Amino acid sequence: MSLSELPDVALIKIFRTLDHIELVRLYHSFQTSKRIQNLIRNCSCLWINIHIKSTVDYHLFTYFCRLLISNALTIRQLI
Repeated sequence: MSLSELPDVALIKIFRTLDHIELVRLYHSFQTSKRIQNLIRNCSCLWINIHIKSTVDYHLFTYFCRLLISNALTIRQLI
């Protein structure tokens, strides 16, 4: 069974076990599945500790997320 076959409730429970960097990586890996992307993007319980203003440029934020993903190991060591 693939992730796309699971119900939304099960996916949210799985996604809540991931940290934010892993969640962003997962979001980008599911570019073919709009259902999973929408679930990750719109489920507020997954992003409870991150506050992003609605005026943030989406493309700039995506670029920032890719920087975080590519430097995840270094960031974890610094923290």
